[in-house]
Amino acid sequence: MAPAIGLPALVSSGMGQTPSATTPARAEQVPDAGSISGNAYRNEFFGFTYQFPKGWLVKQAGNGPQATQSPGKPGVYVLLFAFQPRNLFELSTILVRAVKLSSPDLTAERFLLDEYQALKNSGFKPEGEPKELSAGGWQFASLISREKVGGGTLRQENLVAIQKGYALEFNFIANQEGTFKLLHKTIETLTAFNPATACGGRTQGFEATGRTGSAPQADSGVTKETIESTGTISGNVYKNGFFELSYQFPSGMRAEGQAGVEHVVRAGHEAIYGNKPEEDVEHQAAERQTIRLLTVVGPRPEVPSAPDQMVLLAEDVSAFPSTNAKRCMMELAFALSHNPLRFQQYRLPGEKRVGKLKFAKAEFKAQVNHQGQQITIYTTYLGIVLKGYFVAWGFSAGSEKALKPLVASIDSVTLRSATE
Repeated sequence: MAPAIGLPALVSSGMGQTPSATTPARAEQVPDAGSISGNAYRNEFFGFTYQFPKGWLVKQAGNGPQATQSPGKPGVYVLLFAFQPRNLFELSTILVRAVKLSSPDLTAERFLLDEYQALKNSGFKPEGEPKELSAGGWQFASLISREKVGGGTLRQENLVAIQKGYALEFNFIANQEGTFKLLHKTIETLTAFNPATACGGRTQGFEATGRTGSAPQADSGVTKETIESTGTISGNVYKNGFFELSYQFPSGMRAEGQAGVEHVVRAGHEAIYGNKPEEDVEHQAAERQTIRLLTVVGPRPEVPSAPDQMVLLAEDVSAFPSTNAKRCMMELAFALSHNPLRFQQYRLPGEKRVGKLKFAKAEFKAQVNHQGQQITIYTTYLGIVLKGYFVAWGFSAGSEKALKPLVASIDSVTLRSATE
């Protein structure tokens, strides 16, 4: 079998794992600089993601294990500064910073009130008292102010949440009312997570099903080996007793045994990581936390070294009963975007209905030069939360045409019991 660089290799980033960064000792409690993928900012220290408007320019964020301390302002760290591309008629900025609290009892509202005088001294006049606002599972205090500039008005909003001994502050400034409303609305994209766990342990925010409620808890005492051992294959039908699911993969594809899976993964690791064994070790360690239920490959790839492939994966998310497939898919997308192949979503995330089931869906592609040949790998993930696990079908092929029938096989999934 020709070495493959498709899905079994790319998932080595771990479904709920993101690249590690060197962070200061916990005792120092110093924020990390964060990272950016597209228009999404992520900070591991505070545990949140935030999306700024597409097309905006970023002047500062990422590129280091520690956030930049503001000159002459000890304990004040700039996490993100973004602004609208040059426009003679607009002045719009986003500033996200962390300010070390002078007292552990200081509240977000008190912090804003302490800034009240500074705002007036700078020319900004608060429009009212601080208000409470909830976003991504966090409570914010919000204060809006304005200043007359020339013939127009500059509006500013300060949103503060107390996290890890810091006042985490989002500052929006705009001189156009439409842009100001847009910036105010971006706080709704904030999602809090626990970076040490799969799917971020998100507590609130986006709901994949449109309903509230808890995902079922994973059975206590159930091991990775137990779940894997309940899987059986007859012809091209896979069944898993633990998840009570049945899935029919495309005829002509071959289910790989343990030896075959290890060969495919090893070949993919070598093709992707090459002479960077330290990255390979890190991602292999992340993959060990993922349960690989099934791996199937096609016999005749349309693109050499990129055979049609499908993997069925599961990861325990039971510690976070309010999580759902959409949130887990967001984490997976972030992980893939930081994979060495830099997979990018080329269609908006969505959902796929199979009977009464609702799967979160994400589509990616990546360009890679393999043995002198330029290859485009197309990948689609479909995921659902079952029994406290995020279960994901990952399909990969060398063309959209070859990928289509693989993805269509999800229609064969049946469950005796499931939570959407």
